[in-house]
Amino acid sequence: MKNLLHFLWILCSLTTIAQNNAYQPMLLNGNEWNISMMGCGIWTDCYQASKDTVFNNTTYQVITSVTYSYDHAYLRENVATQQVFLYTPYDSTETLLFDFSLQTNDVFQSILWGTPYSATVINTDLITLLDNSTRKRLSLSIIPPFSEIADTVTWVEGIGAISQTPFSSVDDYGFLNCFHQKSGNSLWIAEVTHGFEGECECPLPPQNLINALPTNETKLTVQLFPNPINNFLHLQLPNSTSLQVCVINANGQTIAQYPNVQNTLSIDTQRWAAGIYYVLVRDGQKTISQQKIVKP
Repeated sequence: MKNLLHFLWILCSLTTIAQNNAYQPMLLNGNEWNISMMGCGIWTDCYQASKDTVFNNTTYQVITSVTYSYDHAYLRENVATQQVFLYTPYDSTETLLFDFSLQTNDVFQSILWGTPYSATVINTDLITLLDNSTRKRLSLSIIPPFSEIADTVTWVEGIGAISQTPFSSVDDYGFLNCFHQKSGNSLWIAEVTHGFEGECECPLPPQNLINALPTNETKLTVQLFPNPINNFLHLQLPNSTSLQVCVINANGQTIAQYPNVQNTLSIDTQRWAAGIYYVLVRDGQKTISQQKIVKP
């Protein structure tokens, strides 16, 4: 009887360990990421796993902008292999975004901007989240030439990248401020955050916010037309001595900026590639308008 009880105790312990170490999926409905992007200053938005869509008979999770209600990314997760894939509609390609099954010294291989790239896993460990749960953390060293973008990156199981935008393997044009789920409270918050505004907030925010806008601040109206754009984009700006206008593409790259604008601005868009762009209007250190435009 003692041997049987001892065996059952060991079996129960192993089951508990296995449960605690079970893979935590990244693409759960209601998961939300607060992200700040760089370009003519820093602007913030929230992205949420909200619904499914189908491309080429394959189901993808849609990552949607909470603030602007547009589809930001299409992801697919294979829980069995612990891999996350990114689908790009304009060329109908699927690329490997994350592989959380990797161990130290393994090499991660994928494609960025149409070019193959590699990264070596230099460390794996466990990170304790704010709810005291643990997740696997991977640190990777980027192999040239993409080491010019970022030397190292950090991924966390169930969250994505925490060293830059969470839906990119190696890009460093943005920052993850926090991650939380349907339950409400943040599970992870960055040591240094880059501002929250409007609906885009982190539950239990830290005290070291920088460039945060008051929630009761009234934003000035910026009219932007036409949208979708054709050959020119026109902006009607509020009365001000001088405003700064910046245009960013879907990869977070600044493609145009105008440091001193008054009242109106017309931008020649004839050479722009088809896709999604973001127009930021700033008054000094404050972002007074963030709008999405489409070039068909």
